[in-house]
Amino acid sequence: MPGYLCQAARLLVGLTQQELHLLARVSKKSINDYENGFIAIRVALAERLVSALRDAGARFIAGEGYVGVVVSGRRTEAGVPAVPFGQGVQEAGIVSDPGPSGGSAKPRPARGRRGSQGD
Repeated sequence: MPGYLCQAARLLVGLTQQELHLLARVSKKSINDYENGFIAIRVALAERLVSALRDAGARFIAGEGYVGVVVSGRRTEAGVPAVPFGQGVQEAGIVSDPGPSGGSAKPRPARGRRGSQGD
C-alpha cells in the first residue's frame, strides 16, 4: 500500500494519525513520513496499518492501472460510525495517467467521491 493510499483511507474512515498510531502500534512519525512519501516502511508495519484501517471500515481495491480505497461508514469524534455500515460509500483512489505524450503512467488522485444513501 502506498503512503498516499494509507492517508486517503485514514482520512475517509475519520482517523487522525494519532488514532492510527494507537490502533496499529506504528509510531506517529513513521505514519506521517510514510504518508508524505519520505520513507518506505517494512512489510510488518504496513500490514499493521492495513489491518487497523480495515478494522475501521476501509477496503482496499486494485486492478490494472489503479489502486484505491472504498469506505463504508465513517467514524464520528466519539468513534461511533456516523453512517451505519452499508448505507453510505465513499471512495478515494489513484488511477494511472499516461499524460499527454503517452509516456510512463503517473499516479494521480481519482476525481471526486461517490456517495449513496442506502438503496
